[in-house]
Amino acid sequence: MKLSAVIAKDGTIQNLEVIEGHPLLAQSALDAVRQWVYQPTLLNGQPVEVVTEIDVKLHAKSVGVQTAPYGRGSESASELRP
Repeated sequence: MKLSAVIAKDGTIQNLEVIEGHPLLAQSALDAVRQWVYQPTLLNGQPVEVVTEIDVKLHAKSVGVQTAPYGRGSESASELRP
């Protein structure tokens, strides 16, 4: 599942959209990613918004759906807060 998003200055997900993926899994991916909070990206010491793509792997389990970030690059916006 590939999503497009803006990571706001505070690290929250904004403007989340599906780019590609199975329509039956789209809502689960969107719901999961909306809960994520990223470490804000800093430019000259100040937080900035970042437009990014997020790849999500969905793993079916007997109890439900589990999501996990699927790595892309090394920019600070790609690091989830603990």
